[in-house]
Amino acid sequence: MHEVGLVTEALTQAIEVAVEAGALRIERLNFSVADGGHVTPEAVATLCRVLGHDTIAAGAEVSVRIRGATLYCWHCAATYPGAEGATVCPVCGEIGAVAGSEPELVLESVDVADREQG
Repeated sequence: MHEVGLVTEALTQAIEVAVEAGALRIERLNFSVADGGHVTPEAVATLCRVLGHDTIAAGAEVSVRIRGATLYCWHCAATYPGAEGATVCPVCGEIGAVAGSEPELVLESVDVADREQG
């Protein structure tokens, strides 16, 4: 279950950024996951709840959006956003493919509260 490693790394990053900003609590973690990948929004939320226990991320709301893939047309070299299995290039009508490796989990932003005064 590589999701544990991905969420652990993202949660560690979020906590470090929040602490550096002087936050006492993380209110919301905003992620995106690759469409069709192995990481699901449910797994991210569950792992954040379990792994964030006893940290400043405990109880944080978790928001996960599904990020479409970027596709590449081998015929005309156009790149375009993927949509639910559609692989036809909007420029030339030929078949496209996933362009490179999409990260399965991205920590997009961290919402914090209670900055230290001083």
